Amino acid sequence: MMERRRILSERMMEIPNRIMLSEVKEVHKSQDLAEMIARVLKMGLEGLVLKDIRSKYEPGKRHWLKVKKDYLCDGAMADSADLVVLGAWYGTGNKGLYSVYHSAMDVF
Repeated sequence: MMERRRILSERMMEIPNRIMLSEVKEVHKSQDLAEMIARVLKMGLEGLVLKDIRSKYEPGKRHWLKVKKDYLCDGAMADSADLVVLGAWYGTGNKGLYSVYHSAMDVF
């Protein structure tokens, strides 16, 4: 992962607030991770992506863990919304009959 990031930083032209590398922080203590998650959520961001610094890139594979507000508190949703499903795509693999839903929300 560090080698891929080094290559990206050497070859990518950053455009502030448009094209930027994400923040990276190496974490070794669970307390540091908890504080980082709290900070990110307080900023109104979606969550964190945790990656093994020694991981290897394999096309089509996901070697990371997403940590979102909705995943905390034993999986209880942190937000709720009333939605209407407008359409869906057929799933592939183990995702089930439908995997991606298009939905709409009425805003009053």
